[in-house]
Amino acid sequence: MATVDLNAWLSRHPRFLIENDDRFWAEVKLKQAQLAQFGSVQSPTVLLAEADPVRFLSGAVAAIAQSCPVFLCNPAWGDREWAQMRQQIRPDLIWGIVPETWRPSANSRGSNTAPSPGLIAIPTGGSSGRIKFASHTWETLSASAEGFRTHFQADAPSAYCVLPLHHVSGLMQAVRALCFGGFVAIQPFRELLAGPPLGVAEGSFISLVPTQLQRLLSATWEAIAWLKQFRAVLVGGAPAGPHLLERSRQLQLPLALTYGMTETASHIAALCPQKFLSGRVSSGSILPHAQVTICDDQGNSLAPEQPGRVCIQGRSLGLGYWGQDINFQHFHTDDIGYLDRQSELHIVGRASRKIISGGESIFPEEIEAALQETGLVNDAYVVGLPDDDWGQAVTVMLSLANPTHLEQVQQALKKRLSSYKQPKHWICVQQLPRNPQGKIDQSRIVTLAKKILHPGLQVL
Repeated sequence: MATVDLNAWLSRHPRFLIENDDRFWAEVKLKQAQLAQFGSVQSPTVLLAEADPVRFLSGAVAAIAQSCPVFLCNPAWGDREWAQMRQQIRPDLIWGIVPETWRPSANSRGSNTAPSPGLIAIPTGGSSGRIKFASHTWETLSASAEGFRTHFQADAPSAYCVLPLHHVSGLMQAVRALCFGGFVAIQPFRELLAGPPLGVAEGSFISLVPTQLQRLLSATWEAIAWLKQFRAVLVGGAPAGPHLLERSRQLQLPLALTYGMTETASHIAALCPQKFLSGRVSSGSILPHAQVTICDDQGNSLAPEQPGRVCIQGRSLGLGYWGQDINFQHFHTDDIGYLDRQSELHIVGRASRKIISGGESIFPEEIEAALQETGLVNDAYVVGLPDDDWGQAVTVMLSLANPTHLEQVQQALKKRLSSYKQPKHWICVQQLPRNPQGKIDQSRIVTLAKKILHPGLQVL
């Protein structure tokens, strides 16, 4: 198991964060001392749920450097999400804020299945909407970092990070800098949007979801000129609308459209800014650490230009999902796409109902279950409708036991689920459309929702 020699790295490159660097290294040393107190426990399991970015990143670095299994968690999870966590992990050490009712007893050793030393568990969703963790190691993360550096020909990739660090897309910005001596500026996106920005290292990269890019183009400060100074503005996490892409091209923004996921330790394909500015629109060519094939339903490889399921192999693939007997050696994604004759990847849709809104993966089944838990909903169905701002807008069509209880249902859902899972549109009906077999008719729901929300829109 490879480890990170922080002392050796620090001697070669004494600074890491653009701001708060001294505080960061002080936090790393403090957390390493806390880990050292577990002398009788080899590789204590860490749950990391810090809201403060410096404390979160220092905790991740300290745990990884000492090969301690670490579970990265979203400090903003709701009660229902933390209840799922209780069933999966009982850590030896908690850094951050979790509900008091969730905390394990003081003498608890952890879950029945002890995590392996060096495990880096990164949260993602699933077809059922339940939280699960992609099992990574320093080897898989560093393989992704090396592939990124080679693809973009960046000796020491520096980053301006506005994405959450518990997301693989936020964490990997720090990993790339840590591996190759780059710098990282960390600023919550809401602060960047209000301005002013922090300092930027020369040749830096910034990663944004389409919603964030849209917001910055409308910012009150000179965000457009600021974005132009980056080596690349990496855009991923959700499809970017054609209007946003065309405006970005007109503004000569160095966009790099990307494709990747938690299971692959971030990007495995990227379109270079020069090609984007010349008019190309795709997820770009495959990075050197990954291999992509397009397969039919029987697993047979398809020829260029033929759409099918995107299947991935590569050194950055995680080992599987924590606690599940699933191996990622040949990862069949939920995405439908094709490779063109220049071997660039194009994503055309998803096989399941997964919604991606503002760069977040959202599973309708989870929202529907949470709505039913209120006891006020007779029936509910959640879809993602196209949205220029969010990519997809979470929309719920529901039948209430009492139509006057809608506000009560909305308030109950806010407590149960994270803010990004809250529906943007609520449509109340007496009955949901169903087919003769009694199953929900999704196409009729989508059509009806579009007509109700956009009365003047011709819906085919």
